[in-house]
Amino acid sequence: AAHFSNNFPFLRGMASNWPCSSTLSSCVDSMPSPRWTWVSANIATMAAGRPLTDAQRMPWLRTLAGWMAQRAAAGESTVLACSALGRHHRDELRTGPPSLLLVHLDGPEEVVADRLRQRQGHVMPASLLASQLEALEPLAADEAGLVLDLRDPLQVLVREASAWVLAGEGPVSPPVS
Repeated sequence: AAHFSNNFPFLRGMASNWPCSSTLSSCVDSMPSPRWTWVSANIATMAAGRPLTDAQRMPWLRTLAGWMAQRAAAGESTVLACSALGRHHRDELRTGPPSLLLVHLDGPEEVVADRLRQRQGHVMPASLLASQLEALEPLAADEAGLVLDLRDPLQVLVREASAWVLAGEGPVSPPVS
């Protein structure tokens, strides 16, 4: 089952199947080797309460784009949850698979902050929310994306996102006010 815990984009590579089991570690384990030392460094940076810079973020996004491209070439689908906050981050992800659909879970800052405080075992502390929101660029009109209201129940979010993804690319929804 999916778990949406913030308002950052939910990314989809090709179709709607999740290519690995439900944990991030098993998904990362299925990615090509070797392990990258910058992943550990990025985790340490966030755990220390410091936001990542683009120089720290871009190698991971390039890796994800390449991984999605490899899966697409093999006829396999990918679904990712990722904080591709800026347009240039999403553009980097677009260099991988032949298509990329974005589902942006949008909501008031207090709702996001509450969800961040409730989650456990995540590398990004709630103290980084302000920097994430400052860096966040809404989906542009030319990006295939859907904006959903994070205040809706999980089942509604999953149903709406799944229906939209399975229907194919569509227009961008307006941000939640």
